[in-house]
Amino acid sequence: MSYSIAVYAVDINKIKQVCGSNDQELLATIKRQHAERLEDADEWFVDEIKAGAPSLFDAVSALVLKQEMNKDFAFQYGYALEVLCNQFGQQIDSEFESMSGGYFWELPDSIQSLVTTGAPVVIPAIEDFPTIGHKSLSDVRQELGAQPKFDPDSDEGEAFKHYVQILQSINMLNTDLIAFYY
Repeated sequence: MSYSIAVYAVDINKIKQVCGSNDQELLATIKRQHAERLEDADEWFVDEIKAGAPSLFDAVSALVLKQEMNKDFAFQYGYALEVLCNQFGQQIDSEFESMSGGYFWELPDSIQSLVTTGAPVVIPAIEDFPTIGHKSLSDVRQELGAQPKFDPDSDEGEAFKHYVQILQSINMLNTDLIAFYY
């Protein structure tokens, strides 16, 4: 099985403001602009939805309307957060795609921190996927100035190069980062 990391350049404060905003107009916009994504996700998780998980749109609504979230289906709120990141930010290129399961978790902690710091908003603890991380722009800039050197010909060196490219993209866009591993 292969895994990927989706990285979004997005203002974390905007995401925090949206969560609990009760913005019905935003929900209508998301339903319209992300209809295909919402439908695809519901087809992917059809068995979980039959077992009581919220649809992806219902999970997005729970975040925006600050409704109670079902911790048994916490994953859905992680994917709902990604919908908000897509709405208010932009996905940036990540070379961390189609990785084998264990590869990413063997990399240095600094690289793993892309997806291990948790969600920037309150959602139930996710036991499986997606794994979520976030970094403020100031954290990104600090990491860019303090990264250790790696052998560029090693797997670790190649991964580090991709990590630095992500940080540089975020820095150039002058915003924060939220990333998802699945």
